[in-house]
Amino acid sequence: MKGLLGLGLCLCLTILAAVSSAYEPGTHDQLARRAASVSALDTILEQDLLLPRGLEAILAGSPVLRLIGEGAALEDDPNLRSLNHFHNPLLPWRDAGLSVGYGLVARASSSVLWQQTLGQDATSVRIALLPWRVGGGDWSWQDTRRRYLDALTGTDRAGRLNSLPSGREQTLAEVFLGLGHLVHLIQDATVPAHVRNDAHPDFLPFQEDGYEKWAERTRVARPLEFGALLALDPVRPPASIFTETKNSDAPVPITRLIDTDRFDRLSFGLLTDTKAASGNK
Repeated sequence: MKGLLGLGLCLCLTILAAVSSAYEPGTHDQLARRAASVSALDTILEQDLLLPRGLEAILAGSPVLRLIGEGAALEDDPNLRSLNHFHNPLLPWRDAGLSVGYGLVARASSSVLWQQTLGQDATSVRIALLPWRVGGGDWSWQDTRRRYLDALTGTDRAGRLNSLPSGREQTLAEVFLGLGHLVHLIQDATVPAHVRNDAHPDFLPFQEDGYEKWAERTRVARPLEFGALLALDPVRPPASIFTETKNSDAPVPITRLIDTDRFDRLSFGLLTDTKAASGNK
């Protein structure tokens, strides 16, 4: 009996270790860099934080733009973090995360909750009904905002941000790593498999996600085509979507970048509708 239980547990771990992390790390990196480059962040860094080179400013040895890309790539490391990168928008948020085998094989948090989970590093996902520590650090929205405040108000030395001492400079660098981690979750929400509870382990025939594989093949084998796709004008969300969620586990309005809590079956007009979200899950 013990041998069968051990074999079953090993099988569960093998399957879940192969759960796709949506886009591959290199794709996450490039998508995050592109998003940052077409945002207002460069201007904010130069004018508000007094970093003359903006996205190319060096913090802890790396340009800000690279830090954002690295954070996006690292959100899947270690791999158990990727189990928290699913969100079924048709379910209550507490039930919207990955669930394999009715939760007997695996159960994890929804990405909208994971995005705002304090102490991510010490949290667990359930595999074969047992808790397994996620690891990988604490990169929630709240943790990132705390680092930002610490970088701005640290007392180890006063002065302009472009001459930060090592401690505050490292903290500010971690702010942009944190932004990358958060952007990763939004990117995953654009992958169909990640919004319909589809674990899609690569090693099982016909289970790998075709869209993810196409994106990676295009990036690696046809970089000019991939670059042209990245260069398209971005579709920006209307500011009106950023409403309170009335959910104590994910109260911050950035949740709406993943789930506006509105659904009208096959009416795709909601994708560009400027009406405010009003749900309460």
